[in-house]
Amino acid sequence: MDVTRDNFYEALELFNNLLPTALCAGLDTEFTGLTVEESKAHGYESLEERYARNRDAGRAFLIIQCGICLVHWDDEAKKYLARSFNFNIFPRQAHKAHPDTRFLVQASSIEYLIQNGTDFQKIFSKGISYMTPAQEERQLKKVKQMLLSRESSGSAQFDRIPIPPAEAASINRQLESIEAWLQTDEEALNLPPANSFIRRLLYQEIQAKFNDKVACNTKGATRQDSFIEVTRTDKQTKQKLAEDQRKKLEDEISAAVGFRHVLDSLRASRVPILLFNGILDLCLLLHQFYSPLPDNLEDFKVLAQKIFPVVVDTRHLIDLPLVSGSLNLVVYNLSSIVKALVAPPSVDIRTMFLFPAPFDKYNNDKEVLHEAGYDAFLTAVLMLACVHRVTCAEFPLTRELMDQCVAQWGSKMQMHNMFGVQYLNLAGEDKQPDLPHVFHISNFPSTWRLHDLQKVFANFGQTFVTFASSGTAFVSLVDKSKAEEVVSTLVSNSDSNETYRIISHATFWQQEQERKQIMKLTRMESVHGPNDADSSFSQSLDDSHADLKRPRLSPENSMTQEA
Repeated sequence: MDVTRDNFYEALELFNNLLPTALCAGLDTEFTGLTVEESKAHGYESLEERYARNRDAGRAFLIIQCGICLVHWDDEAKKYLARSFNFNIFPRQAHKAHPDTRFLVQASSIEYLIQNGTDFQKIFSKGISYMTPAQEERQLKKVKQMLLSRESSGSAQFDRIPIPPAEAASINRQLESIEAWLQTDEEALNLPPANSFIRRLLYQEIQAKFNDKVACNTKGATRQDSFIEVTRTDKQTKQKLAEDQRKKLEDEISAAVGFRHVLDSLRASRVPILLFNGILDLCLLLHQFYSPLPDNLEDFKVLAQKIFPVVVDTRHLIDLPLVSGSLNLVVYNLSSIVKALVAPPSVDIRTMFLFPAPFDKYNNDKEVLHEAGYDAFLTAVLMLACVHRVTCAEFPLTRELMDQCVAQWGSKMQMHNMFGVQYLNLAGEDKQPDLPHVFHISNFPSTWRLHDLQKVFANFGQTFVTFASSGTAFVSLVDKSKAEEVVSTLVSNSDSNETYRIISHATFWQQEQERKQIMKLTRMESVHGPNDADSSFSQSLDDSHADLKRPRLSPENSMTQEA
């Protein structure tokens, strides 16, 4: 089901009705870029360094499409029902006071999406808007302040704005025109278009002079043609008009919250959320719809668990022995993995799915890869296939079984092409990489090249060298049995070597952990002071999201864990 601004409320109601009974929810996103830096990631990066890459991308780029596939079991048909919502998203500034978003675009990513059929015209013209909780709260405060200002503008307690001499005559003429209009039978009087400052002055003077005799309302589609409409009223009517205005403005904000309503419902339901290679998706979802990404990894893990506590990266499941043992994979993309999982003699779980209307777009053998709704469906298929392989359970898979698997596999985000590190554990401590055949060499001359480093390790056979930065590199021994010889020679004599320094990967990792801990304590003391160093990001997060509530939706009034 393709969802735009035009049918969002209908889709949201349907989504909320289907969500409580869903077995799981596959989720996929398409976004405007992948990497901010030109430098490529390498396999010996620390988890902190890899997070920093994804953090920077999550801050810079934008999700423009989010697919969510809800899976149910139809006991009568003995089939799974796949209902994919393909949400097109764009941060339209629905009201001039609402946030005007800036974001980056990576040309190669946009070209790739175009080649795969992404309709950018639809996204830009009919994309669903959104706000973070903090943005929503700021807008609601603005509404309260504005209404309070209007109510108080004629009172003695209100600090009135002096009228500039150059505007006094014009203001007086318009006040006189209102007096004259009150003597007529005309229902309303439209004052000449004026900028926001002049309108503010007019609200002030009209309230002071006419009090409850008239009501004022700003009209006009743009800033340039905005004007004040004056109508007759009394105190009771005026209070009702003020309440109607408040409700209208709050409904506009609720409409602008847009797609976040979907994610709020998904979070509240505790239905397992399934991603594929999902670390960047998770960064984008958090930053774009909830809270700015923290600078450091530990605070990110706290944030991720707070917002999305029930998430599974299905790419991690492919490395489980009971899954990977019988797979013959060359390419590890989503489509290839699903095809390998369902190839004979395995059960082709794809044949066990029905696509009821209006979710029948994928009701054929044609792949619609890189459309978020379709990839969300494939992600759900991958999860069910893995659960079936590992548990040998008969179909249909129960929600209890799914929850058991999620408790075992959840919160482990696959780390692509990292040696000795399979995943980032959002819900606990990360494992130390076990790489006894890998050594870290540093402090060598900046003029050294690959052959220079290979000469250092020439007595220990073939090596693979990975440059990490200027003057630092990682050297991996092909013959791992030579590792102890390297330790007893090169590493032991390293301190007396003036040309370079060599340490084991385990020592390097330990030093990085100590450095990270020092930086964490320093950062906390700088923010909270030494006596409050135990205060953490978690507390500030609790404060900022303690009052997350599902806002009222009024479309009529809207502005258009180890395995």
